[in-house]
Amino acid sequence: MCGLTGFLGPATPGADPRPFTDILDAMSRRIAHRGPDGAGAVYLPGLGLGLAHTRLAILDPTPAGAQPMALVDGDAVPHSPGSSVQSTSSNASWIVYNGEIYNHMDIRRRLERERNAQGWRSGCDTETLLAACAAWGVEKAVASAVGMFAFAYWDGSSRTLTLARDRMGLKPLAYGFVGGNAGERALLFASEITSLEAHPQFPGLANLDASALASFFCWGCVPAPATIYTGFHKLPPGCLLTIRPQDVREGTLPEPHQYYSVARLAAAGLANPLVDEDDAVERMEDALQCAVADRLLSDVPLGAFLSGGTDSSLVAALMQRASDRPVATFTMGSPHPEHDESAKAAAIATHLGTRHTHLPVTEADALALAADMGRLYDEPFADSSQIPTHLVSRLARGHVAVCLSGDGGDELFGGYNRHLFGPAIWRRIGGVPFPVRRVLAAILARGGESALDRAYRLIAPALPPERRQMLFRQKAAKVRRGLLAHDREAFYRALAALWSEPPLSAQFGSTTTPPWPQPRMTAGLEESPGGARALDFGDWMQAADQLGYLPDDILAKVDRASMAVALEVRVPLLDHRVVELAWRLPRSLRMNHGHGKTILRTLLSRHLPQELVDQPKQGFGVPLADWLRGPLRPWVEDLLNPASLGSHGLLDVRAIQSEWRRLLADNDRSGINAPAMRIWAVCMFQAWYAERTSR
Repeated sequence: MCGLTGFLGPATPGADPRPFTDILDAMSRRIAHRGPDGAGAVYLPGLGLGLAHTRLAILDPTPAGAQPMALVDGDAVPHSPGSSVQSTSSNASWIVYNGEIYNHMDIRRRLERERNAQGWRSGCDTETLLAACAAWGVEKAVASAVGMFAFAYWDGSSRTLTLARDRMGLKPLAYGFVGGNAGERALLFASEITSLEAHPQFPGLANLDASALASFFCWGCVPAPATIYTGFHKLPPGCLLTIRPQDVREGTLPEPHQYYSVARLAAAGLANPLVDEDDAVERMEDALQCAVADRLLSDVPLGAFLSGGTDSSLVAALMQRASDRPVATFTMGSPHPEHDESAKAAAIATHLGTRHTHLPVTEADALALAADMGRLYDEPFADSSQIPTHLVSRLARGHVAVCLSGDGGDELFGGYNRHLFGPAIWRRIGGVPFPVRRVLAAILARGGESALDRAYRLIAPALPPERRQMLFRQKAAKVRRGLLAHDREAFYRALAALWSEPPLSAQFGSTTTPPWPQPRMTAGLEESPGGARALDFGDWMQAADQLGYLPDDILAKVDRASMAVALEVRVPLLDHRVVELAWRLPRSLRMNHGHGKTILRTLLSRHLPQELVDQPKQGFGVPLADWLRGPLRPWVEDLLNPASLGSHGLLDVRAIQSEWRRLLADNDRSGINAPAMRIWAVCMFQAWYAERTSR
């Protein structure tokens, strides 16, 4: 795992290269945290191409795997220290790459059989990927790869630059133009937007995108392909973007080419389901065990996150089964019981025989880290689990360089309450006349939610543990917003939204929040049996989560939180073969009798006693409302005072101050509630903005 950055601009033969190498160095320094084991940069004056890389050495940590890496007359040439200006053969190909290709040795053997590779200089997957791109073309190379990746590949024969991102969007890649005319225009690209910001022509905070800002306040992140800056983009998952020097001169960006579509594979899987449940369970166990085993490829120590939930527990169990020594596992604890699964994680670790490390999260940890979020994230980001994710990553990095995680289980196997109960709720309320629903929503807003919450707390002890709902009031608030939806897609978005009306100032006018996920990403769902409108609502929501919430929120959070401490996180549940098989499962193996992730729970019961399997879901949250009203309050009030909120003219000061007063007056002690999440989003934007104005 690494960081990459670079640019493609006008050729500068004969010019002093130092201004260009200085820019590369500045861009590279901004992502040094992603790769502390080495850095390299090359500038090719005859092409106007600059490439830089920061290295986290996982496979073959010797200099033979250093990047940028060239392919010259069939031979790989790793970067050599001190060689920042290159004048290699004009048909040389180059790569800067972030990720891991777990089957790269299989790809090598294929290349050897086809006589496309004469020999290898390293044991590094970078060399394999470079050779595959040169021999087969980028699309065939990525289609053959099992792994996670983002890379920039310069094809010396066609003189084109291709940006590529893995199928599910585990690794990030952003790009965009700077410079106003053909003589100075350049395409920038990088693992993180913070690297692009270091280019002297980057437009900066004056170029914020109002629509992207509205999306952030609605969803807590900026969904791809947008970025927070106008004219800059994230490459969507499963996409390639090929650019010619002529495109740069003309200032035109081609549309990304989608080589892998989750929407289409979902439609294909639903059209060709597995019928035999026992056979499906065995197939899934084999696929998961293979995915975990593949991700044990490493020349450095590995471990696993173990929260105590179904997904991470199953990954840890399969990892331990594939290992001949105790696996290192890591978890966070909380002094708030509704957010603490550490006791369960410890019991699971004891049963599996892992070497377990536990660290409690305290208010002091939150206070120390919250103010740093603006630096750690390259865009405004407001999923409050970013704090424990960063802390558990920091804990793990003290022991290992690679961790496996259970991310993706909820999205693939129906683990969210919206998957389980959303369709039934919508069936009941969707046919109710809208004026009636509007009245019901108003009743809930004026004390009805509190009354429901009090009633639920009375009956909850009588419910089976696995049926109890954590954060009941938060979920009741989502249903209230859903009452105002005009169709099922709007109902889904109401369940996911933070601010239904983004608190932007009047200067933006009536900014429209784009749909999430983007229609371009959901294209292909119409190929499901009966078309997209006939698709079961629960299936549609799972697909929407895989196309939007998963890459834009969950995977972005994991990447930034872990790479801030140079920890590589691998996600076996998002192996594309597992994803494809998940869409062929009978629905009863995803969601059954009010339970999600049926098949994962079935597989986990093969490794753990049933009492450790059948426990209520808690999630990876923090007592956000208590923190904001308590130890973080001075920090919050500094960010939310009218002078600070009004300093940039972007936000509706009155609406935000009203929401803050509402949070302070609210006696909801569930730890997370809607006002807390909305205020957290404002704080995260303010912290992000302040970080950039202080540079």
